[in-house]
Amino acid sequence: MRGLKHRKPIYGFAVNDADYSVYTTKKGKQSICPYYKVWMMMLARCYKQTQASNYKNCSVDPDWWYFSTFKKWMEKQNWQNNHLDKDLLKKGNRIYSEKNCLFVSRKINNLIHIQKRRSKLPTGVSFDKFSSKFIATVCIKGKNKKLGKFLKMTEAKQAFIKAKAQIVYDVAIQQSDAKTQKYLLKISKEIAANNYY
Repeated sequence: MRGLKHRKPIYGFAVNDADYSVYTTKKGKQSICPYYKVWMMMLARCYKQTQASNYKNCSVDPDWWYFSTFKKWMEKQNWQNNHLDKDLLKKGNRIYSEKNCLFVSRKINNLIHIQKRRSKLPTGVSFDKFSSKFIATVCIKGKNKKLGKFLKMTEAKQAFIKAKAQIVYDVAIQQSDAKTQKYLLKISKEIAANNYY
């Protein structure tokens, strides 16, 4: 294993201070430490030049610039088969840190993710030029479901909000993790009050 002092900083500042090799080879196949993989993916989202637009202006808390610190936190989390999330606990959060992050399932991650819209219409609303009506659509279990056509945009938006709040609530009460459930219930209320989208 290369000594710590010979390892180059990642993105010019992040430090792999592991006291073991994060890459191993067995029977000709290389594998990577799962903690290191998540840490590197987090750094890449924020600092890689070809980062996705929805990660612009995101950063990592200086405490997590050290791999060992991030790994120590991750070991205490329910991380297996889950995704590192920075938005559930604090809407609009742009900083990956211990107080802002937790691991959630892909289902929950997709459920609360707000995509940037090209249209000026509200989330969940589109316009059907053939009928000259507004359509409300919500995603349920990965499939889009039309909620109806409406004469007014506000009616379509309200239909989406009502359906989305219920979906988030239904997912929340199924959660065994108290922290995740608490924040999903909070988001459900915010959606219902038209304070989320």
